[in-house]
Amino acid sequence: MHKTIKKRSLKQLVLVSVGALVLFLVGLSASLNFANTRIYIDQQLARYSMDAATFLGLALSSQKDDESNVAKERMIDSIFDSGDYASIEFRAPDGRVVVQRALSSEDSGVPRWFLSRIKLSDFVGHAKVMSGWTQLGSVHVQANPALAEKELWSLFKSQFVLFLSVLSIGLSILYLLLRKLLSPLSQLEFQAHRIASRAFDQLIDPPATRELDAVVRSMNEMSVKLKRVFDEQLDDIERLRDQSRKDALTGLFNREG
Repeated sequence: MHKTIKKRSLKQLVLVSVGALVLFLVGLSASLNFANTRIYIDQQLARYSMDAATFLGLALSSQKDDESNVAKERMIDSIFDSGDYASIEFRAPDGRVVVQRALSSEDSGVPRWFLSRIKLSDFVGHAKVMSGWTQLGSVHVQANPALAEKELWSLFKSQFVLFLSVLSIGLSILYLLLRKLLSPLSQLEFQAHRIASRAFDQLIDPPATRELDAVVRSMNEMSVKLKRVFDEQLDDIERLRDQSRKDALTGLFNREG
């Protein structure tokens, strides 16, 4: 007893294979693009922190007579209030923190699983505050990564939507193309069933592809030849039947007829 095995159609196999290839290529391209963007933003954050630290170091160096650090605090506050920095510190030469400003941790709306994947570096820019050859202290600036995280999250969502759109459109076009190109196969199957039923009137129009065109022409030719053979056999059968039932001289039915 033979077991019935459900096999996949050629259309499904080609669609899955090409779809997997398109999925891999588009996914790889989107991943590389996102990774390069993340590296660029990470470098920009580090540069931003370093530039701000250098600027503050030069600005605070002019406040050498500010023993109460009021002018330094105002200068640091004017930059920190922009919201572009996570923390700004002014330290004495011995490492003691004199002025410190830091943003409180707030929910930026970016999922935690996404933050754990991108892993932006917490680079801190450093600059010395000098008065001639005397070091008055040092300034430490860290850019606010929340802005970069939001930008990356927005970029990820837009690329994900674009990825799904390209994949859906590509698979839809591929499905329609395969349906059109492989439609002669279903016609060949129907023609084979007709031939098995001794009906040879089903001829298929030649398709556009060369391989299927050769198969279709061969099937049409076989159908025509089989029809001719069966017609000749029917004629022979009718002729032999007439010979056995009719008299060869008079053409009248004999006893068998």
